[in-house]
Amino acid sequence: MVCVRAFLPNSRLATTFQTRGSARSVPAAPFSSPPLSLASHQLVSSNPRSFRHRLSFSPPDSAMISSNDLLAQLAENPLNWALAALAIFLTTRALFPRKAETVPAPIHAETIVLKNFTPVELQKFNGVSDKKIYLAVKGKIFDVTRGASFYGPEGMYGNFAGRDASRGLAKNSFDKSMLTPVDQPLDQLANLEQDEILSLNEWADFFAGKYDHIGYLVENDAKAQ
Repeated sequence: MVCVRAFLPNSRLATTFQTRGSARSVPAAPFSSPPLSLASHQLVSSNPRSFRHRLSFSPPDSAMISSNDLLAQLAENPLNWALAALAIFLTTRALFPRKAETVPAPIHAETIVLKNFTPVELQKFNGVSDKKIYLAVKGKIFDVTRGASFYGPEGMYGNFAGRDASRGLAKNSFDKSMLTPVDQPLDQLANLEQDEILSLNEWADFFAGKYDHIGYLVENDAKAQ
């Protein structure tokens, strides 16, 4: 077996030939180093007629940065941690972009077209004949359907459903005698006391702030004119 080893220290080539039982070194002629640092050049063969080359290159020492050096630099300057975190964040956002959020279309309030109702027309909106519940206060009609527990057939103010509730609210009375018959002219509320007028105004403000104003109460013969 023949083993041939060659090294390049400082641009000089030293070659060692070894045979069974003897070894000798032969100095080589000057040789200029290649651009990259050649660490070793080894020729190994188990057959004198067949050689295999194995080359290994190592970068300059200045280009080798260990993980300990990197951690030391981060420890010396806390700003490096912030920069590292920012780099990780930007990389994550680039690899896993957020899905665009869908903005729901704005919901517009339903447009209410004000209508005129006669006492006869208003009467059917009592929660029984019609599921909607309307009542009149000071000549204005309000849709109180969502307050059915109060103004429906079983509610405390159920007598006012489909009727002009002005006099009863002014006097704080739920008695049916407070209601004007639907075939009679509208109650003009001419004989109310001052405190009753104030009470009625408060009720009118309450309904205006909580329920939808949908129309006006007019005389039975108003549409025939």
